[in-house]
Amino acid sequence: MKYVKWIIGIVVVVIAGVGGYFYWHHSQIYPSTNDAYVQAEVITISPQISGRVSTVPVHDHQHVNQGQLLVQIDPEPFRIAVQAAEAKLALAGKQAGAAGSDVTAARAAVEQRQATLTQAAANARRMRKLYEQHTIPKASLDDAVAALESARAALAQAQADVKKARQEQAAAGHQASLEVAQVALEQARLQLSYTRITAPASGELGRVDVQPGDMVQLGQSLFPLVEDGSFWVAANFKETDLPRIRAGQPAKVTVDMLPGVALKAYVQSVAPASGTAFSLLPPENATGNWVKVTQRIPVKIALKEIPQRPLRIGASAEVTVNTSGLRK
Repeated sequence: MKYVKWIIGIVVVVIAGVGGYFYWHHSQIYPSTNDAYVQAEVITISPQISGRVSTVPVHDHQHVNQGQLLVQIDPEPFRIAVQAAEAKLALAGKQAGAAGSDVTAARAAVEQRQATLTQAAANARRMRKLYEQHTIPKASLDDAVAALESARAALAQAQADVKKARQEQAAAGHQASLEVAQVALEQARLQLSYTRITAPASGELGRVDVQPGDMVQLGQSLFPLVEDGSFWVAANFKETDLPRIRAGQPAKVTVDMLPGVALKAYVQSVAPASGTAFSLLPPENATGNWVKVTQRIPVKIALKEIPQRPLRIGASAEVTVNTSGLRK
């Protein structure tokens, strides 16, 4: 009887040892953590202009589609600004047009004087040939030469007038004023378009913290938008598990709010530091009260499938990584 007890004790110890070894070996290949939480891409809805809210056609936790109107800011002040910019552009255009007409008239005069010069030169050549043939008197040739010189002087004066008109146009800055007015109009139209705040992506709204009549400021946070299909899991693994975890390894995710459902996933990335390293108040270990604690390193787990039942940011999860391979 005494030997039977010894044998039973030895068998129990062996079984416990073997079971412990297999558990340790399994945990080495399949590191797991229940310090994991569901996350998603969250877009903060903010106005790009300041103004008074006229309409908020959405409510808390509503699902919206991309491009759907979320907030309407009173557009009337911005419409008036567009009209004022259009008027300034029209005025600048008229001023630039008047200055341009002066340059155009001066150019036309140059072309006319050039034609006159060409005709006077041809006439002078003809008169010289006739004079050399003793067909006309010297006075006729002198008149032709004088007309040629007069045409040349007139052309030079016309070209000087063109240069002067261009200088006056540049000095007045009409073209620059026209460009500035055009840019101001485009800016005013852009500001008007910002009065409509639409959904940048399809998703579910958080708490809508704005009401009609509220004054909103540029960049003010109004409410969050959780983008559809962007859920992932932030898993905090022990630093002793990190040497075996690599990006691309397959993983399994179970979420507490979805009992009995195992989601296929994979390791997308591993953080370069522990969770406390980037906190606002990192721990100060250079003290006499320091106690060594195994740190947790965030690992981003991408879901290969999104369950039909909706997930929620912050929901608790458990993640197990298969470190025996690198394939997803």
